[in-house]
Amino acid sequence: MEYNPINKYAYVADLYSHDVSVINSATNKVVKTIDVGDWPYDLEYSPGNNRMYVANSGSDTVSVISSSTIIIGPAADAGPNLTVDSGSLVRLDGSSSNSSSNSSEDSLTYKWTQTGGPRVTLNDQASPNPTFTAPRTAEQSEITFSLLVTDEEGNTSEPDEVKITVNPLRINTSENDESRTLGDEITGILRNPLNVTNSIDSADRLRDILSDNN
Repeated sequence: MEYNPINKYAYVADLYSHDVSVINSATNKVVKTIDVGDWPYDLEYSPGNNRMYVANSGSDTVSVISSSTIIIGPAADAGPNLTVDSGSLVRLDGSSSNSSSNSSEDSLTYKWTQTGGPRVTLNDQASPNPTFTAPRTAEQSEITFSLLVTDEEGNTSEPDEVKITVNPLRINTSENDESRTLGDEITGILRNPLNVTNSIDSADRLRDILSDNN
Protein backbone atom coordinates (compact mmCIF):
# COMPACT_ATOMS: atom_id res chain seq x y z
CA MET A 1 0.00 0.00 0.00
CA GLU A 2 1.15 3.55 -0.74
CA TYR A 3 -0.32 6.90 0.30
CA ASN A 4 -0.56 10.05 -1.81
CA PRO A 5 -0.53 13.07 0.54
CA ILE A 6 -1.67 15.40 -2.23
CA ASN A 7 -5.00 13.79 -3.09
CA LYS A 8 -5.19 11.98 0.28
CA TYR A 9 -5.92 8.58 -1.23
CA ALA A 10 -4.32 5.24 -0.44
CA TYR A 11 -3.34 2.91 -3.29
CA VAL A 12 -3.45 -0.85 -2.74
CA ALA A 13 -2.14 -3.43 -5.21
CA ASP A 14 -4.64 -6.26 -5.79
CA LEU A 15 -2.38 -9.16 -6.70
CA TYR A 16 -5.00 -11.57 -8.06
CA SER A 17 -7.31 -9.09 -9.78
CA HIS A 18 -4.47 -7.30 -11.61
CA ASP A 19 -5.50 -3.82 -10.57
CA VAL A 20 -4.91 -1.12 -7.97
CA SER A 21 -7.65 -0.06 -5.58
CA VAL A 22 -7.83 3.63 -4.71
CA ILE A 23 -9.18 4.17 -1.19
CA ASN A 24 -10.57 7.33 0.34
CA SER A 25 -8.52 7.58 3.53
CA ALA A 26 -11.25 9.57 5.30
CA THR A 27 -14.00 6.99 4.77
CA ASN A 28 -11.95 3.82 4.11
CA LYS A 29 -14.04 3.17 1.00
CA VAL A 30 -12.76 2.09 -2.41
CA VAL A 31 -13.57 4.90 -4.82
CA LYS A 32 -11.83 3.63 -7.95
CA THR A 33 -9.99 0.62 -9.38
CA ILE A 34 -7.25 1.01 -11.98
CA ASP A 35 -6.18 -1.78 -14.32
CA VAL A 36 -2.43 -2.41 -14.31
CA GLY A 37 -0.19 -5.33 -15.31
CA ASP A 38 -0.32 -8.95 -14.15
CA TRP A 39 0.27 -9.68 -10.48
CA PRO A 40 0.95 -6.18 -9.12
CA TYR A 41 2.75 -6.50 -5.81
CA ASP A 42 4.54 -3.25 -4.94
CA LEU A 43 3.87 0.48 -5.22
CA GLU A 44 6.09 3.51 -4.88
CA TYR A 45 4.92 7.12 -4.76
CA SER A 46 7.12 9.81 -6.30
CA PRO A 47 6.39 13.23 -4.76
CA GLY A 48 8.51 14.96 -7.40
CA ASN A 49 6.10 14.22 -10.24
CA ASN A 50 3.05 13.13 -8.20
CA ARG A 51 3.00 9.69 -9.78
CA MET A 52 2.49 6.19 -8.47
CA TYR A 53 4.72 3.39 -9.80
CA VAL A 54 3.39 -0.17 -9.73
CA ALA A 55 5.66 -3.21 -10.10
CA ASN A 56 3.88 -6.08 -11.89
CA SER A 57 5.61 -9.38 -11.17
CA GLY A 58 3.52 -11.48 -13.54
CA SER A 59 4.20 -9.39 -16.62
CA ASP A 60 7.61 -8.06 -15.51
CA THR A 61 6.46 -4.50 -16.16
CA VAL A 62 5.99 -1.23 -14.31
CA SER A 63 2.71 0.69 -14.53
CA VAL A 64 2.75 4.45 -14.00
CA ILE A 65 -0.31 6.12 -12.50
CA SER A 66 -0.42 9.90 -12.84
CA SER A 67 -2.27 10.92 -9.69
CA SER A 68 -2.96 14.44 -10.88
CA THR A 69 -4.90 13.24 -13.92
CA ILE A 70 -7.01 10.64 -12.12
CA ILE A 71 -10.40 12.20 -11.51
CA ILE A 72 -12.10 10.41 -8.67
CA GLY A 73 -15.71 11.35 -8.14
CA PRO A 74 -17.03 12.71 -4.86
CA ALA A 75 -17.78 10.30 -2.03
CA ALA A 76 -20.83 10.75 0.20
CA ASP A 77 -20.55 9.96 3.89
CA ALA A 78 -23.89 10.10 5.72
CA GLY A 79 -22.24 9.74 9.12
CA PRO A 80 -22.59 7.08 11.81
CA ASN A 81 -25.80 5.30 12.71
CA LEU A 82 -27.50 6.86 15.73
CA THR A 83 -29.82 5.81 18.54
CA VAL A 84 -32.01 8.65 19.85
CA ASP A 85 -34.96 9.24 22.17
CA SER A 86 -38.50 9.96 21.04
CA GLY A 87 -39.09 13.67 20.59
CA SER A 88 -35.39 14.59 20.60
CA LEU A 89 -33.67 16.87 18.10
CA VAL A 90 -31.49 14.81 15.74
CA ARG A 91 -28.62 16.19 13.67
CA LEU A 92 -27.39 14.28 10.62
CA ASP A 93 -23.72 14.59 9.71
CA GLY A 94 -22.56 14.55 6.10
CA SER A 95 -19.52 16.74 6.76
CA SER A 96 -17.05 13.89 6.16
CA SER A 97 -18.10 13.61 2.51
CA ASN A 98 -15.26 14.18 0.07
CA SER A 99 -15.12 16.12 -3.17
CA SER A 100 -13.63 14.74 -6.36
CA SER A 101 -9.86 14.70 -6.66
CA ASN A 102 -9.76 17.93 -8.67
CA SER A 103 -12.44 19.93 -6.82
CA SER A 104 -12.42 21.78 -3.53
CA GLU A 105 -14.31 20.52 -0.48
CA ASP A 106 -16.33 23.74 -0.36
CA SER A 107 -17.79 23.01 -3.80
CA LEU A 108 -19.96 20.10 -2.67
CA THR A 109 -23.74 20.28 -2.74
CA TYR A 110 -25.80 17.91 -0.60
CA LYS A 111 -29.09 16.10 -1.09
CA TRP A 112 -30.66 14.13 1.76
CA THR A 113 -33.62 11.82 1.11
CA GLN A 114 -35.59 9.84 3.67
CA THR A 115 -35.77 6.22 2.53
CA GLY A 116 -37.59 4.50 5.38
CA GLY A 117 -39.39 4.74 8.70
CA PRO A 118 -41.96 7.17 10.10
CA ARG A 119 -42.07 10.33 8.01
CA VAL A 120 -40.11 13.28 9.41
CA THR A 121 -39.20 16.72 8.05
CA LEU A 122 -35.61 17.87 7.63
CA ASN A 123 -35.02 21.55 8.24
CA ASP A 124 -32.72 21.75 5.17
CA GLN A 125 -32.26 18.86 2.74
CA ALA A 126 -29.32 20.66 1.09
CA SER A 127 -27.31 21.14 4.29
CA PRO A 128 -24.39 18.91 5.30
CA ASN A 129 -25.89 18.85 8.82
CA PRO A 130 -29.70 18.97 8.64
CA THR A 131 -31.84 18.39 11.72
CA PHE A 132 -35.24 16.87 12.45
CA THR A 133 -37.34 16.05 15.48
CA ALA A 134 -37.59 12.34 16.23
CA PRO A 135 -41.20 11.15 16.24
CA ARG A 136 -42.87 10.17 19.50
CA THR A 137 -43.43 6.45 19.12
CA ALA A 138 -44.86 3.75 21.38
CA GLU A 139 -42.49 1.14 19.91
CA GLN A 140 -38.88 1.28 18.77
CA SER A 141 -38.64 2.42 15.16
CA GLU A 142 -35.97 3.00 12.52
CA ILE A 143 -35.60 5.94 10.15
CA THR A 144 -33.17 5.80 7.23
CA PHE A 145 -31.74 8.56 5.08
CA SER A 146 -29.70 8.48 1.88
CA LEU A 147 -27.12 11.16 1.05
CA LEU A 148 -25.83 12.18 -2.38
CA VAL A 149 -23.13 14.80 -2.91
CA THR A 150 -22.29 16.58 -6.16
CA ASP A 151 -19.12 18.53 -6.94
CA GLU A 152 -18.74 21.75 -8.91
CA GLU A 153 -18.21 19.82 -12.15
CA GLY A 154 -21.50 17.97 -11.82
CA ASN A 155 -20.05 14.62 -10.70
CA THR A 156 -22.43 12.88 -8.30
CA SER A 157 -21.44 10.32 -5.70
CA GLU A 158 -22.91 6.94 -4.99
CA PRO A 159 -25.55 7.16 -2.23
CA ASP A 160 -24.55 6.55 1.36
CA GLU A 161 -27.16 5.59 3.95
CA VAL A 162 -27.51 6.23 7.67
CA LYS A 163 -29.92 4.56 10.10
CA ILE A 164 -31.52 6.36 13.05
CA THR A 165 -33.02 4.11 15.73
CA VAL A 166 -35.71 5.89 17.76
CA ASN A 167 -36.33 4.56 21.25
CA PRO A 168 -39.97 4.32 22.37
CA LEU A 169 -41.39 7.08 24.52
CA ARG A 170 -41.05 6.25 28.21
CA ILE A 171 -43.28 7.45 31.04
CA ASN A 172 -43.22 7.12 34.82
CA THR A 173 -46.10 5.15 36.30
CA SER A 174 -47.83 6.73 39.26
CA GLU A 175 -47.72 3.54 41.35
CA ASN A 176 -43.98 3.03 41.77
CA ASP A 177 -42.39 5.70 39.58
CA GLU A 178 -40.89 3.01 37.34
CA SER A 179 -40.20 3.90 33.73
CA ARG A 180 -42.23 2.03 31.12
CA THR A 181 -42.74 2.50 27.40
CA LEU A 182 -45.87 4.30 26.28
CA GLY A 183 -46.96 1.18 24.39
CA ASP A 184 -46.63 -1.02 27.48
CA GLU A 185 -48.57 1.43 29.63
CA ILE A 186 -51.45 1.75 27.17
CA THR A 187 -51.58 -2.02 26.69
CA GLY A 188 -51.77 -2.52 30.46
CA ILE A 189 -54.62 -0.02 30.76
CA LEU A 190 -56.63 -1.61 27.99
CA ARG A 191 -56.27 -5.05 29.58
CA ASN A 192 -57.88 -3.96 32.87
CA PRO A 193 -61.17 -5.71 33.76
CA LEU A 194 -64.00 -3.69 32.30
CA ASN A 195 -66.00 -3.00 35.45
CA VAL A 196 -67.37 0.49 35.98
CA THR A 197 -64.65 1.72 38.36
CA ASN A 198 -61.72 0.42 36.32
CA SER A 199 -63.26 1.68 33.08
CA ILE A 200 -63.47 5.22 34.45
CA ASP A 201 -59.97 5.05 35.95
CA SER A 202 -58.55 3.58 32.75
CA ALA A 203 -60.16 6.24 30.59
CA ASP A 204 -58.81 9.00 32.84
CA ARG A 205 -55.33 7.46 32.86
CA LEU A 206 -55.30 6.99 29.09
CA ARG A 207 -56.41 10.59 28.54
CA ASP A 208 -53.65 11.85 30.86
CA ILE A 209 -50.96 9.81 29.10
CA LEU A 210 -51.97 10.93 25.63
CA SER A 211 -52.27 14.59 26.62
CA ASP A 212 -48.88 14.54 28.39
CA ASN A 213 -47.12 13.08 25.35
CA ASN A 214 -48.63 15.07 22.50
